[in-house]
Amino acid sequence: MRLVYRPDGDSKLSGEVVREENAIYVYERDLKKAEEVLIHEYIDYSLSLLIEPYRAFANLLVRHFNEEAYRKKEEIVEQFVRFYMRHLKARTS
Repeated sequence: MRLVYRPDGDSKLSGEVVREENAIYVYERDLKKAEEVLIHEYIDYSLSLLIEPYRAFANLLVRHFNEEAYRKKEEIVEQFVRFYMRHLKARTS
């Protein structure tokens, strides 16, 4: 991980982690504040790596439950269609 210090003053952020660049950007002009931002961003990034497996697992569970709910909904819709078609056919006969 590399540090990019850009005290531009134009950024609305104090700092950020850019994972694609494997870098922590710090935008604060004040060196004391910049140091705090660097520590904050590093800890935040480290904790994000720690919880990533749990986040990925939770997303898999959500995807599974969404697929199951969709499948059940489709079954119910098909039951309604068959019921409706039987009653429609009975009324027209």
